[in-house]
Amino acid sequence: MPTVDDARQLAEVLVESVIAGYAGLFDDASLHQLAMPHAVRERALGLKERFVDESETFIAAKVGGRVAGWAALRSDSTATVELDSFYIRPMHWGTGVADALLQRVTQIATGNGFTTIELWTLADNARARRVYERNGYSLNAETRTLSYLGEEVQQVRYIKPLD
Repeated sequence: MPTVDDARQLAEVLVESVIAGYAGLFDDASLHQLAMPHAVRERALGLKERFVDESETFIAAKVGGRVAGWAALRSDSTATVELDSFYIRPMHWGTGVADALLQRVTQIATGNGFTTIELWTLADNARARRVYERNGYSLNAETRTLSYLGEEVQQVRYIKPLD
């Protein structure tokens, strides 16, 4: 499990993943603003604050001692947990890190007595959707619109029932 000391690496993974994963979905200038040193510092501080939230569980995958990807589970329910955050460094895409991390997410959710994992992802993020589908998540009919980087975007909901 990552600690507050890993917040900077988690922020870097988030930024790298968003810039690469959302390329073509958002304005390049907006995406690259995320990599500005002050923006990464702000994300790290925000993550440090999230570490004290007892309704959230952080999981990290490390390769060579560095965070290669991370996830956060959040629950306000006794049955359903939300995969609130999921980011993989682009250099580790296609290497199995995402699948291994999602397997760990499933183990932790099951071990904590949850019966369902849910998540929201960008409707246009085909790469992420393939990863979730490959790992047993099914598209749900629910959608929502939110504002991200100054643009209105559509998200779709995925559900994974746990045995």
